Amino acid sequence: MNSETLAITFVPARQLVFNAWQASEFTEIHPDLIVEFERAHLVNRCDTDKNGMPLFNDSGICRLRIISDLREREKLSLRMMRVFCHMMDQLDRAETEVRHLRRRDN
Repeated sequence: MNSETLAITFVPARQLVFNAWQASEFTEIHPDLIVEFERAHLVNRCDTDKNGMPLFNDSGICRLRIISDLREREKLSLRMMRVFCHMMDQLDRAETEVRHLRRRDN
């Protein structure tokens, strides 16, 4: 019987990033408006390109889709979108804290 050791190395997947024009294709929001949403802190950029324009990862694209839905379907104002996004961020932080506490108790 041959006893060979197999080494497995996991390489994290490269995270894709999208500029405002690419994000616009996914979300149907004009690129200039996407930049304004980022400046208004409704969506977080993951980086900037060489021209200083925001780049977005998957979570940024997801947030932009939510914002698009709030604008189009719910007709929310920028002020109300800010409130909604702030509540989503608080919920995310609370869920992260609960997961951390559950891991610590196990």
